[in-house]
Amino acid sequence: MTNKPLFYPLLLVLSMVILVSCSKEGDTGPAGPAGPAGPAGPAGPAGPEGTANVMYSEWMEIEFEPNEDTTNWSAIIPAPGLSQDILNQGEIKVYINLGTDADPVVAPLPYFDGAAIINPVFFTDTIGMISTVDASTREEDGDIFFKYRYVLIPGGQLAALPNNVHLDNYAEVKKYFKIKN
Repeated sequence: MTNKPLFYPLLLVLSMVILVSCSKEGDTGPAGPAGPAGPAGPAGPAGPEGTANVMYSEWMEIEFEPNEDTTNWSAIIPAPGLSQDILNQGEIKVYINLGTDADPVVAPLPYFDGAAIINPVFFTDTIGMISTVDASTREEDGDIFFKYRYVLIPGGQLAALPNNVHLDNYAEVKKYFKIKN
């Protein structure tokens, strides 16, 4: 007759010794074939509205005129498409190319460098320009300097901008809105 109280603990100890003493021998086998693709998940939410409604001008040559009663200069940029809706709910950016077409140096307006201030003022179909200097487009040694461009962004588009698009950075605006030149 077996002694039952001693049999079960001894069986447990023997099982543990066998499990611990087992070791893996040999190299790992090759990976098996990939399983079939799982079912497609649900469709994601619709993305933001595209940039089809964004309007922009070509680079323009602008002539500033001196104001009679002040030391300021002014100019007018025709801006067809600058509607009351854009004035109320959209975004308007004006840029100046301080360099040339071949070597652009683009800055957003308003522009301030300590000596010169150039500010845009917006109206329906028109952008007024006020400056403390003659900021007219000029030619020097065959190169043209001080060209201007505007970008009109209708309401609803600005909210869709990613955080990394800064409207004062022309390169980011040009890339995001796919503006040519």
